[in-house]
Amino acid sequence: MTRTLEYENDNAISQSQLKILDESPRKYEAMYITQTLSRPPTDAMEFGTLVHGLTLQPSVVESEIAVIPDSALTSNGQRRGKAWDAFCEATEGKLRVFQEDYDRAFTIAKKVWSHPFYGFIFPKISYTEVPIRWTDPVEPVECKGIPDIVAEEWIVDLKTTRSLTGFLQGRDELVSKTIADFGYHLQAAFYLRGASLHYGDPKTRFAFLVVETEEPYRVYAMELRPEAINAGEVKMQRLLAEYTRRMQTGDWSEEGEKSLLQVVIPAWAM
Repeated sequence: MTRTLEYENDNAISQSQLKILDESPRKYEAMYITQTLSRPPTDAMEFGTLVHGLTLQPSVVESEIAVIPDSALTSNGQRRGKAWDAFCEATEGKLRVFQEDYDRAFTIAKKVWSHPFYGFIFPKISYTEVPIRWTDPVEPVECKGIPDIVAEEWIVDLKTTRSLTGFLQGRDELVSKTIADFGYHLQAAFYLRGASLHYGDPKTRFAFLVVETEEPYRVYAMELRPEAINAGEVKMQRLLAEYTRRMQTGDWSEEGEKSLLQVVIPAWAM
């Protein structure tokens, strides 16, 4: 909820932008160079924003969130003409949410607060959702980010998910396919380096607080092991180097886009 216009207009690169560059240079070009492509927030993203606000910055929620009153809706939940227009005019710039979504998000926030790891980290917290900025020491790239929680040597990130399935797999050694698939290890390396440089003291441990957005709202705390963070650092440095090269050359082409590609189908479909 702290992604202000000033932050969005800052031309430094964020970890989410690096992920898009990794996914598709052409998509990065369209979103951030030519700005012909935008990604409007989904309902799940907006609900995640609400959970973040209520969990991490409950004291500022009042000024950034507007609960939709019954008077602005018809009996079947549709927007009520002039009453809706008046509500929108009075709440411009705020995140508008239904009462039931607010109540569910507050329930989820209380679940997070009750987790033992949150109890452990809470007295150590120095900053929540404060934008940071730094220059990468390897590539001459300006970087930015908004870590959820900075607490002594820790960076903690709050994640919302419909289901914890995929976040934790295995018995003797826990493996997270979701962290790998969504590049959260890249985010960890990016924020640990950035916060260490921005605040001037080393941040060495990265953990996730993952909470489900559906009953029973399970909460798990997961510390990312050093080897996973190292893998994130390698990926981060590769992408920062690629970003520097592409910005200098203006070349956002992708491998194979001008070739005739030879394609087969999976063996099971043969």
